[in-house]
Amino acid sequence: MTRQDRVADVEPLYRKALAGLRAAHGDMHLETLRKMIALASILCARCIYAEAKAMYQQGLDGLRVVCGEHADETLTGIHGMALCVFLLSRSDGAVEPVRDRSRPQSSTAALRPPSQQMVALTTILTEQLHNRR
Repeated sequence: MTRQDRVADVEPLYRKALAGLRAAHGDMHLETLRKMIALASILCARCIYAEAKAMYQQGLDGLRVVCGEHADETLTGIHGMALCVFLLSRSDGAVEPVRDRSRPQSSTAALRPPSQQMVALTTILTEQLHNRR
């Protein structure tokens, strides 16, 4: 089982957990907001960028109200959203990529260096997170 398959397997579980938290506590409860961000992360890992972006936005809107603009949880969510927006921009808004499961993925794919833009974005967001503590 590939990593992509495992991520696909957990998505329905996160959706179910989020639905339960929404029913029990509403959209503005901290645990509900955390689950929104977690689901957004899973959607991003599955290359479902548009839905991930919308989920990140909803979670961040709530975290800003519940925790504050400069809280660690909010800043971590912003970092995830930034990554998602970056990946969405690289996909050119095209249809979500479909992975060819008939060919094994290259084991060197994970070893490719990140782009300079991603390194710069990650550096800026990490510095902002540490400067706010």
